[in-house]
Amino acid sequence: MPTRHTRYNRVVSEKTDAPLADLMTTTPELESFHPASFRMHGFESGGGIKPSLAAIFDLQGFTDFCSQSDPHLSVPPFVDDFIKWLFDEVRDLSIERGNDEKVYLYNPMPFFAKFLGDGVLFLWEVDYQGVSDFCSKEGYDPRQEIQGDIGNIVSVLFDVCNNYEIKLKPKLSHSYSRIPQRLRCGVAQGLVCTLGQGADYVGPCINMAARLQKLGGLGMCVLKRGIDLSLSPSERLGKLLIPKKANIRGVGEELVYVVKTQYEALSETDKQNFSDP
Repeated sequence: MPTRHTRYNRVVSEKTDAPLADLMTTTPELESFHPASFRMHGFESGGGIKPSLAAIFDLQGFTDFCSQSDPHLSVPPFVDDFIKWLFDEVRDLSIERGNDEKVYLYNPMPFFAKFLGDGVLFLWEVDYQGVSDFCSKEGYDPRQEIQGDIGNIVSVLFDVCNNYEIKLKPKLSHSYSRIPQRLRCGVAQGLVCTLGQGADYVGPCINMAARLQKLGGLGMCVLKRGIDLSLSPSERLGKLLIPKKANIRGVGEELVYVVKTQYEALSETDKQNFSDP
């Protein structure tokens, strides 16, 4: 067996033909390298399926922000400021105050969130027992209510992206230079599978949302499959979003909703990535 040269010229064991398990008992460094050390364990439990809406926020220009001089002095506090602001925005935009001064949720809150290095994943459960109970009690159509919730969530997501540019970015420009210029968002509905009793989630809709957040120079894109915004009680969405066909990397042609003003601002070359349905 050829000798492999490494930076660690450290004797692991005199028994070079010993099983790996024996070697691992000889050094703390080897013992410490296992999934639990990185909070990646216990995934065999779970496996439950949830109909969910996945949204991935992505900071456009984050790589350039991280490449500035001494990024360790600016990146951690910026990420901390951004994450706190993002959660505040999602929470505050998801509530309304009634005439009786009580606060009401007009869409469910995310049940899962995860930092992805240059963005954040949120998951909403869109078909849950609370919807069924409410519709049975009030005599409403469950599909109508679910699509209404989805429409409200999409509206919240658009406002979050918009508020990043008009509120957070100007505020943080006094503390940081080369701030990411845009907050993008991709949205898709589908089934997600739980890992480790909610420690993490996987599902095609998460992968799709990741592709959509950087599609064709747009700032926001919503997969149309399973989402009918015409059923949303919000008249705003009908004016804000328009349906298009788009070729998505690794997927092929799909129907999507795009923000009308963002599409109209694209160059003629970028518009060629889309067609009318």
